[in-house]
Amino acid sequence: MKRLPLVAAVVLALAFASSSLLARDYLQNAQFRVAWKDESMGTFANPAAWSSDRGVLYWVEDQEDSEALVNIRERDGLWRLELAVTTERQAILFAAHNDTDAMWAVRTGLARDVVPGYEGDYPDAAVVCMIPRGARRNAWRCYWGTALMLNDAWDQDGNIPAKYFQPYRRCQGLFESLVALGQPEVPTFGGRPASQCPPASASPPLPEGWIEPDQ
Repeated sequence: MKRLPLVAAVVLALAFASSSLLARDYLQNAQFRVAWKDESMGTFANPAAWSSDRGVLYWVEDQEDSEALVNIRERDGLWRLELAVTTERQAILFAAHNDTDAMWAVRTGLARDVVPGYEGDYPDAAVVCMIPRGARRNAWRCYWGTALMLNDAWDQDGNIPAKYFQPYRRCQGLFESLVALGQPEVPTFGGRPASQCPPASASPPLPEGWIEPDQ
């Protein structure tokens, strides 16, 4: 599989900002917009027959074999973002609040394909990496698994909590075991013991802060 680097423009392309340039799906009475792209094939996914105001089922090659489910719903005064994928190919989700334009980029795939310079013990394990638009490149967060349950993706006003813009540096191969963020916090498992992590001076360059979707 060809590896696509986790390096892209810091500013989001106008292709996603303009409703006339990129098809996308709207959720929660058009408060949110989402688009899911299979990076392995370089194409945006299609919504399946099932979709609702809360979620969209996506497919890329075969409508009978859906590959991703995106769901946005309110919970305890916050907006919850849920993503589940069934493919190991590289893919990316863009999800934004329409009033504030606060947007998430979420990448999925194998650790060796998604994480730059990955040298951990599980190169063929699936990971989820996420970052909010406008965050510095060291705010990338990566987690083991194929499902994201981000309990506080946006607050009631449509803003992404400030904590997700903070640096989040982990050594290669050491990620959270399950993506269920917000409250409660999830402990860290898997990857490599801290004693095997290289010193900060030996770490590879950090990825850029954002990903630019192709038109």
